[in-house]
Amino acid sequence: MSDNLSESLDSTVENIPVYYTTGQAAKYLSLSAHKITELFENGYLEGFCIPRGGHRRISYKSLKELKEKMKRDSGEDNTDKFSSDTYTTGEVSRICNLSPQTITRYFNGGTLRGYRVPDSSHRRIPHKNLVDFMIEYGIPQDRLRIFLEKKKSRISKKQQPENRRD
Repeated sequence: MSDNLSESLDSTVENIPVYYTTGQAAKYLSLSAHKITELFENGYLEGFCIPRGGHRRISYKSLKELKEKMKRDSGEDNTDKFSSDTYTTGEVSRICNLSPQTITRYFNGGTLRGYRVPDSSHRRIPHKNLVDFMIEYGIPQDRLRIFLEKKKSRISKKQQPENRRD
């Protein structure tokens, strides 16, 4: 009987509508509030507008669905989430010859796809998304090749045994 009760409660809790403000939705999806408004206005997010003031309330269900879609579209999965095929915003900044602030703006606006490291403000951009971004903005990909070659040589130097005198 208790199993039926817990299943009943679970399904009831899932059906309770939960709504987020634009700011809360922006934090949840790691996007700007402006981008959330745009997604809402274009029908990508479900919710409603409060008549007085025009403030939006966005359903958790639509946020969750969009987050899962963004995750699939970015090629992110749990197996390679923290692999070496990702770049920090600082690395992307050096590769693309853009300021870190510009890279962060592209990331927050959804132009440069990636994810935030859990429980921190750090961002990671998967290799495929960086390449797509570079192609879209006409950034030469030889910069990425040079960066990877330098990174590879630094790693191989660190792995070489030191010549020690005992």
